[in-house]
Amino acid sequence: MNRIYHFFVLSACFILLFATCSKEGDEDAGVLSIDGRNFVLTYGLVYDAGLSEDNSYRNYWLRFQSSEGDQPSHFIVLKLYSYDTLVIEEGSYTYDLIQTEAGLFTWVKVGYELQYDEEGELTGGTVLLDSYVEEGSLVVTREGELLKFEFSVKFIKNLTAYIISGEFKDVLHDGYVYYADI
Repeated sequence: MNRIYHFFVLSACFILLFATCSKEGDEDAGVLSIDGRNFVLTYGLVYDAGLSEDNSYRNYWLRFQSSEGDQPSHFIVLKLYSYDTLVIEEGSYTYDLIQTEAGLFTWVKVGYELQYDEEGELTGGTVLLDSYVEEGSLVVTREGELLKFEFSVKFIKNLTAYIISGEFKDVLHDGYVYYADI
């Protein structure tokens, strides 16, 4: 009887252990919220575009998306002008369409509910371009070894306002990020 009891207790512990581990591994890296509708972000890319001409800030392209690869169903891409000339610096950044200086971000593009055909061509969904941005903010903080990006951007397209917000906290993979992609 004692062995059966220990067997069941040990079995229950293993089940709980594996259930907990798989749950932790399945955590989403971020969320993209569009007018109150949430879309999961699981993959982040960073491209270091180098120093500014006057060496006063560093340029980074960032892309947070629903999946790895070049056909995500949801994404946000932006260009960040870091205060630091070596790394992405923690702090608050403000959107500006024209200025390029430390503490700003620009070239924002958001896509959601995207669909593709067999050749990988975009066939459906919504893409909002930088020219529609009215205002935006981005806060970068560090949580342990990871950077956390919290963003809020207001787009106006065809007299309709789109409020985009969200966050991303996960490993950023090195990769080429370009505004014209998608």
